[in-house]
Amino acid sequence: MAWMGARNPLRAVVDGRWDISALLCNATWSGSLNQPARTLRLELAYGAEPEVGERVDFFYQDVPLFTGMVMLSERSRDGVQIECMDAGVYLANNSTYKEYRGTPQAITAQVCAEFNVQSAALASRKDVATVTSTGNLSAYQVIVQAYEGEDPPQRQYIVGIQKDALFVRALGGQPVAQLGEGIISAQKSDSIQDMVNRVVILNDQQKTGQVQHEEDRRKYGTFQKTYTQRQDENPQEGARKLLQGPTRRGTVDALGDVRCVTGASVRVKEPLSGMQGDYIIESDSHSFSPAGYEMSLELRREEDT
Repeated sequence: MAWMGARNPLRAVVDGRWDISALLCNATWSGSLNQPARTLRLELAYGAEPEVGERVDFFYQDVPLFTGMVMLSERSRDGVQIECMDAGVYLANNSTYKEYRGTPQAITAQVCAEFNVQSAALASRKDVATVTSTGNLSAYQVIVQAYEGEDPPQRQYIVGIQKDALFVRALGGQPVAQLGEGIISAQKSDSIQDMVNRVVILNDQQKTGQVQHEEDRRKYGTFQKTYTQRQDENPQEGARKLLQGPTRRGTVDALGDVRCVTGASVRVKEPLSGMQGDYIIESDSHSFSPAGYEMSLELRREEDT
Protein backbone atom coordinates (compact mmCIF):
# COMPACT_ATOMS: atom_id res chain seq x y z
CA MET A 1 0.00 0.00 0.00
CA ALA A 2 1.38 3.41 -0.96
CA TRP A 3 1.35 6.51 1.22
CA MET A 4 -1.50 8.93 0.74
CA GLY A 5 -0.70 12.48 -0.35
CA ALA A 6 1.19 14.71 2.06
CA ARG A 7 1.63 11.89 4.62
CA ASN A 8 4.52 10.46 2.61
CA PRO A 9 7.86 11.56 4.19
CA LEU A 10 9.80 9.90 1.36
CA ARG A 11 10.81 11.26 -2.01
CA ALA A 12 12.50 9.44 -4.86
CA VAL A 13 13.59 11.10 -8.10
CA VAL A 14 14.80 9.28 -11.21
CA ASP A 15 17.53 10.87 -13.36
CA GLY A 16 16.83 14.25 -11.73
CA ARG A 17 13.58 14.70 -13.66
CA TRP A 18 10.97 12.11 -12.71
CA ASP A 19 9.46 12.05 -9.22
CA ILE A 20 8.16 8.55 -8.36
CA SER A 21 7.23 9.36 -4.73
CA ALA A 22 3.54 8.72 -5.35
CA LEU A 23 4.35 5.12 -6.31
CA LEU A 24 6.36 4.31 -3.17
CA CYS A 25 5.03 1.59 -0.90
CA ASN A 26 8.10 0.58 1.16
CA ALA A 27 11.81 1.42 1.19
CA THR A 28 14.86 -0.18 2.78
CA TRP A 29 18.15 1.71 3.01
CA SER A 30 21.12 -0.29 4.27
CA GLY A 31 24.89 -0.57 4.60
CA SER A 32 27.62 -2.77 6.07
CA LEU A 33 31.34 -2.70 6.87
CA ASN A 34 31.75 -5.60 4.44
CA GLN A 35 30.41 -3.65 1.47
CA PRO A 36 31.53 -0.22 0.21
CA ALA A 37 28.19 0.45 -1.52
CA ARG A 38 25.03 1.33 0.34
CA THR A 39 21.88 -0.25 -1.03
CA LEU A 40 18.38 1.12 -1.56
CA ARG A 41 15.44 -1.22 -2.18
CA LEU A 42 12.12 0.27 -3.21
CA GLU A 43 8.72 -1.38 -3.50
CA LEU A 44 6.52 0.51 -5.96
CA ALA A 45 2.89 0.39 -6.97
CA TYR A 46 2.25 -0.30 -10.63
CA GLY A 47 3.40 2.48 -12.91
CA ALA A 48 6.24 3.35 -15.27
CA GLU A 49 9.07 1.87 -13.17
CA PRO A 50 12.71 3.01 -13.40
CA GLU A 51 14.98 1.03 -15.69
CA VAL A 52 18.35 -0.53 -14.85
CA GLY A 53 21.16 1.99 -15.17
CA GLU A 54 19.01 5.00 -14.27
CA ARG A 55 20.02 7.26 -11.39
CA VAL A 56 17.86 7.41 -8.25
CA ASP A 57 18.02 10.10 -5.55
CA PHE A 58 16.26 9.23 -2.30
CA PHE A 59 15.16 11.63 0.46
CA TYR A 60 13.56 11.28 3.89
CA GLN A 61 11.80 14.41 5.15
CA ASP A 62 13.73 16.30 2.44
CA VAL A 63 17.09 15.08 3.84
CA PRO A 64 19.12 13.45 1.02
CA LEU A 65 20.04 9.90 2.04
CA PHE A 66 21.10 8.13 -1.13
CA THR A 67 22.24 8.61 -4.71
CA GLY A 68 22.84 5.54 -6.84
CA MET A 69 21.99 3.47 -9.88
CA VAL A 70 19.24 0.93 -10.49
CA MET A 71 20.96 -2.47 -10.54
CA LEU A 72 17.88 -4.71 -10.57
CA SER A 73 14.25 -4.24 -11.53
CA GLU A 74 11.56 -6.89 -10.93
CA ARG A 75 7.87 -6.74 -11.79
CA SER A 76 5.24 -9.15 -10.50
CA ARG A 77 1.52 -9.28 -9.88
CA ASP A 78 2.15 -7.60 -6.52
CA GLY A 79 3.99 -4.59 -7.93
CA VAL A 80 7.51 -3.50 -8.78
CA GLN A 81 10.73 -3.90 -6.80
CA ILE A 82 13.97 -2.15 -7.66
CA GLU A 83 17.40 -2.41 -6.06
CA CYS A 84 19.92 0.42 -6.32
CA MET A 85 23.54 0.73 -5.24
CA ASP A 86 25.73 3.81 -4.91
CA ALA A 87 29.09 4.34 -6.62
CA GLY A 88 30.79 1.95 -4.19
CA VAL A 89 29.56 -0.82 -6.49
CA TYR A 90 32.42 0.02 -8.87
CA LEU A 91 34.88 -0.92 -6.13
CA ALA A 92 32.97 -4.00 -4.96
CA ASN A 93 32.34 -5.51 -8.40
CA ASN A 94 35.66 -4.89 -10.16
CA SER A 95 38.63 -7.25 -9.84
CA THR A 96 42.24 -6.05 -9.86
CA TYR A 97 45.42 -7.70 -11.16
CA LYS A 98 48.52 -5.76 -10.16
CA GLU A 99 50.78 -4.82 -7.27
CA TYR A 100 50.05 -1.61 -5.39
CA ARG A 101 52.63 0.07 -3.19
CA GLY A 102 52.51 3.31 -1.22
CA THR A 103 50.71 4.87 1.71
CA PRO A 104 47.15 3.56 2.17
CA GLN A 105 45.67 6.84 0.92
CA ALA A 106 47.94 6.82 -2.16
CA ILE A 107 46.88 3.25 -3.02
CA THR A 108 43.23 4.22 -2.53
CA ALA A 109 43.57 7.21 -4.85
CA GLN A 110 45.22 4.98 -7.47
CA VAL A 111 42.44 2.39 -7.28
CA CYS A 112 39.76 5.09 -7.54
CA ALA A 113 41.44 6.53 -10.63
CA GLU A 114 41.49 3.09 -12.28
CA PHE A 115 37.75 2.71 -11.97
CA ASN A 116 36.74 6.36 -12.37
CA VAL A 117 35.49 6.77 -8.81
CA GLN A 118 35.89 10.19 -7.22
CA SER A 119 37.78 10.27 -3.93
CA ALA A 120 37.28 12.82 -1.19
CA ALA A 121 38.37 12.56 2.45
CA LEU A 122 40.88 9.73 2.86
CA ALA A 123 42.29 8.88 6.28
CA SER A 124 45.99 9.77 6.30
CA ARG A 125 48.59 7.17 7.25
CA LYS A 126 52.41 7.43 7.03
CA ASP A 127 53.14 3.70 6.76
CA VAL A 128 53.85 2.12 3.37
CA ALA A 129 51.78 -0.89 2.31
CA THR A 130 52.16 -3.42 -0.47
CA VAL A 131 49.05 -5.15 -1.79
CA THR A 132 49.31 -7.73 -4.56
CA SER A 133 46.28 -8.93 -6.48
CA THR A 134 46.42 -11.66 -9.11
CA GLY A 135 42.76 -11.16 -9.93
CA ASN A 136 41.70 -12.49 -6.53
CA LEU A 137 41.02 -9.10 -4.93
CA SER A 138 38.33 -6.58 -5.70
CA ALA A 139 39.19 -2.89 -5.81
CA TYR A 140 37.50 -2.56 -2.42
CA GLN A 141 39.56 -5.40 -0.92
CA VAL A 142 42.76 -3.71 -2.10
CA ILE A 143 41.80 -0.55 -0.21
CA VAL A 144 40.91 -2.49 2.95
CA GLN A 145 44.21 -4.40 2.85
CA ALA A 146 46.16 -1.19 2.31
CA TYR A 147 44.71 0.29 5.48
CA GLU A 148 44.25 -2.79 7.66
CA GLY A 149 46.38 -5.65 6.34
CA GLU A 150 45.12 -9.08 5.37
CA ASP A 151 42.18 -10.55 7.29
CA PRO A 152 42.02 -7.99 10.14
CA PRO A 153 40.36 -9.45 13.27
CA GLN A 154 38.51 -6.19 13.85
CA ARG A 155 37.89 -3.53 11.22
CA GLN A 156 39.25 -0.11 12.17
CA TYR A 157 38.19 1.90 9.08
CA ILE A 158 35.06 2.33 7.03
CA VAL A 159 35.18 2.72 3.24
CA GLY A 160 32.10 4.27 1.69
CA ILE A 161 30.52 6.83 -0.61
CA GLN A 162 29.25 10.28 0.32
CA LYS A 163 28.00 12.77 -2.25
CA ASP A 164 29.24 10.50 -5.07
CA ALA A 165 32.83 10.47 -3.70
CA LEU A 166 34.73 7.78 -1.82
CA PHE A 167 35.79 8.38 1.78
CA VAL A 168 37.90 6.37 4.22
CA ARG A 169 37.75 7.23 7.91
CA ALA A 170 38.33 5.64 11.29
CA LEU A 171 35.36 3.96 12.90
CA GLY A 172 33.50 5.46 15.83
CA GLY A 173 34.11 8.83 17.41
CA GLN A 174 31.59 11.04 19.15
CA PRO A 175 28.21 9.24 19.38
CA VAL A 176 25.72 10.52 16.81
CA ALA A 177 22.68 9.41 18.82
CA GLN A 178 21.58 7.94 22.14
CA LEU A 179 19.41 4.85 21.98
CA GLY A 180 17.15 4.13 24.93
CA GLU A 181 13.43 4.78 24.98
CA GLY A 182 13.11 4.15 21.24
CA ILE A 183 14.53 0.62 21.46
CA ILE A 184 12.08 -2.10 20.44
CA SER A 185 14.34 -5.09 21.11
CA ALA A 186 17.99 -5.65 22.02
CA GLN A 187 20.40 -8.53 22.44
CA LYS A 188 23.98 -8.55 23.77
CA SER A 189 26.74 -11.16 23.37
CA ASP A 190 30.25 -11.50 24.83
CA SER A 191 32.75 -13.85 23.22
CA ILE A 192 36.39 -15.01 23.30
CA GLN A 193 35.90 -17.47 20.40
CA ASP A 194 38.09 -15.37 18.09
CA MET A 195 40.62 -14.33 20.73
CA VAL A 196 44.29 -13.98 19.78
CA ASN A 197 46.43 -12.86 22.73
CA ARG A 198 49.90 -13.79 21.48
CA VAL A 199 51.41 -13.43 18.00
CA VAL A 200 54.81 -14.95 17.25
CA ILE A 201 56.84 -13.14 14.57
CA LEU A 202 58.63 -15.44 12.12
CA ASN A 203 61.38 -14.87 9.56
CA ASP A 204 62.29 -17.91 7.43
CA GLN A 205 60.31 -20.02 9.92
CA GLN A 206 62.50 -18.78 12.79
CA LYS A 207 61.04 -16.86 15.71
CA THR A 208 62.32 -13.28 15.82
CA GLY A 209 59.94 -11.78 18.35
CA GLN A 210 56.38 -11.67 19.64
CA VAL A 211 53.61 -9.34 20.78
CA GLN A 212 50.96 -10.25 23.33
CA HIS A 213 48.15 -9.16 25.62
CA GLU A 214 49.58 -10.29 28.93
CA GLU A 215 46.44 -9.65 30.97
CA ASP A 216 44.26 -11.64 28.56
CA ARG A 217 46.75 -14.53 28.63
CA ARG A 218 46.65 -14.64 32.42
CA LYS A 219 42.87 -14.51 32.48
CA TYR A 220 41.93 -16.78 29.57
CA GLY A 221 45.03 -18.82 28.70
CA THR A 222 47.05 -18.62 25.49
CA PHE A 223 45.49 -18.21 22.04
CA GLN A 224 48.34 -17.86 19.55
CA LYS A 225 48.87 -17.00 15.89
CA THR A 226 52.00 -16.50 13.85
CA TYR A 227 53.00 -13.57 11.67
CA THR A 228 55.54 -13.91 8.86
CA GLN A 229 57.74 -10.85 8.53
CA ARG A 230 57.51 -9.06 5.18
CA GLN A 231 60.01 -6.90 3.39
CA ASP A 232 59.89 -3.19 4.24
CA GLU A 233 57.14 -3.69 6.82
CA ASN A 234 57.31 -3.13 10.57
CA PRO A 235 56.85 -6.68 11.97
CA GLN A 236 55.73 -5.45 15.39
CA GLU A 237 52.99 -3.33 13.84
CA GLY A 238 51.90 -6.11 11.49
CA ALA A 239 51.76 -8.66 14.31
CA ARG A 240 49.91 -6.30 16.62
CA LYS A 241 47.07 -6.03 14.09
CA LEU A 242 46.35 -9.74 14.65
CA LEU A 243 45.78 -9.42 18.38
CA GLN A 244 42.13 -9.83 19.32
CA GLY A 245 40.65 -9.43 22.78
CA PRO A 246 37.16 -10.34 23.98
CA THR A 247 34.44 -9.05 21.68
CA ARG A 248 31.19 -7.54 22.89
CA ARG A 249 28.50 -7.19 20.29
CA GLY A 250 24.82 -6.48 20.17
CA THR A 251 21.81 -6.08 17.93
CA VAL A 252 19.21 -3.39 18.36
CA ASP A 253 15.85 -2.80 16.70
CA ALA A 254 14.67 0.74 17.32
CA LEU A 255 12.69 3.66 16.00
CA GLY A 256 14.54 5.01 12.98
CA ASP A 257 17.21 7.69 13.03
CA VAL A 258 18.97 8.52 9.74
CA ARG A 259 22.16 9.42 11.63
CA CYS A 260 22.64 5.79 12.68
CA VAL A 261 24.65 4.41 9.78
CA THR A 262 27.56 1.99 9.49
CA GLY A 263 30.82 3.33 10.91
CA ALA A 264 29.19 5.78 13.31
CA SER A 265 29.09 5.43 17.10
CA VAL A 266 25.91 5.33 19.18
CA ARG A 267 25.38 5.43 22.94
CA VAL A 268 23.10 2.62 24.12
CA LYS A 269 21.28 2.39 27.44
CA GLU A 270 19.14 -0.73 27.61
CA PRO A 271 19.19 -2.33 31.09
CA LEU A 272 17.26 -5.54 30.33
CA SER A 273 19.79 -6.74 27.74
CA GLY A 274 22.71 -5.26 29.67
CA MET A 275 23.78 -3.04 26.77
CA GLN A 276 25.36 0.07 28.25
CA GLY A 277 27.93 2.35 26.67
CA ASP A 278 29.22 3.40 23.26
CA TYR A 279 28.98 1.00 20.32
CA ILE A 280 30.18 1.14 16.71
CA ILE A 281 27.59 0.35 14.05
CA GLU A 282 28.89 -2.54 11.90
CA SER A 283 25.76 -2.77 9.75
CA ASP A 284 22.46 -0.94 9.52
CA SER A 285 19.12 -1.45 7.82
CA HIS A 286 16.47 1.30 7.80
CA SER A 287 12.91 0.32 6.85
CA PHE A 288 10.34 2.93 5.79
CA SER A 289 6.66 2.03 5.36
CA PRO A 290 3.24 3.61 5.95
CA ALA A 291 3.31 1.85 9.35
CA GLY A 292 6.39 3.81 10.44
CA TYR A 293 10.18 4.05 10.29
CA GLU A 294 12.34 1.49 12.13
CA MET A 295 15.97 0.42 11.98
CA SER A 296 18.02 -2.66 12.81
CA LEU A 297 21.63 -2.21 13.88
CA GLU A 298 24.49 -4.65 14.43
CA LEU A 299 26.85 -3.18 16.99
CA ARG A 300 30.35 -3.68 18.44
CA ARG A 301 31.45 -2.20 21.75
CA GLU A 302 33.65 0.78 20.86
CA GLU A 303 36.28 0.20 23.53
CA ASP A 304 36.99 -3.20 21.93
CA THR A 305 38.22 -1.44 18.77
